Amino acid sequence: FVAVSAGIADDLERTWRVPATRVTRIANPIDLARFAPGPRPTPDSLPRFLYVGRLHRSKGVDVLIEAWTRAGEPGSLTIVGDGPERVLLEEAAPPSVCFAGGVPDTAPWYRGADVFVLPSRREGLSNALLEAVASGLPVIATDVGETRAVLGGAGRVVPPGDIPALAAALAAPPPSPSPLESFAARYGAAQVATRHLDLYRELRDRRQTK
Repeated sequence: FVAVSAGIADDLERTWRVPATRVTRIANPIDLARFAPGPRPTPDSLPRFLYVGRLHRSKGVDVLIEAWTRAGEPGSLTIVGDGPERVLLEEAAPPSVCFAGGVPDTAPWYRGADVFVLPSRREGLSNALLEAVASGLPVIATDVGETRAVLGGAGRVVPPGDIPALAAALAAPPPSPSPLESFAARYGAAQVATRHLDLYRELRDRRQTK
């Protein structure tokens, strides 16, 4: 069994009774070339914030919109993605929030933003977070799943569901982006593929010695 996060590994062991010796942690990969940082838009007085993901309660976009309003709408906020809560979220959002819907390629949206926000109530390992970090964006995120591990000590992390804390993070100057060299070594597609190959070889060798 391969688990992409510590939480999923724990669930396999505790809920599904999979022996720990049969669980290997290997993160999701990210295509570093596809999401490589590109030229940033000419900065103006207002930063461009971005969320990418499903519009579902677990993703906490309702929390983000309320925190955004409390923060005084400190720029523009683009929400990329679709889901069952879209209508309710659009009704609650102020004019500074743009709903882009589902898109075929998220990479250009990261390159057109200044700050990425992940307001999830729960996560295992967020692919959108991996894409944002690979794109060189500063990140404001909730402390769920593998968020802290992905950020590597950078970014700004707040408790999930904490609207005042998220509002304060949005209103403050953007945090520093994560170091890309160490991030690539952990999550780059080639590096992750090598870990899978190593696991396959190990399992093959075990079978051959039986």
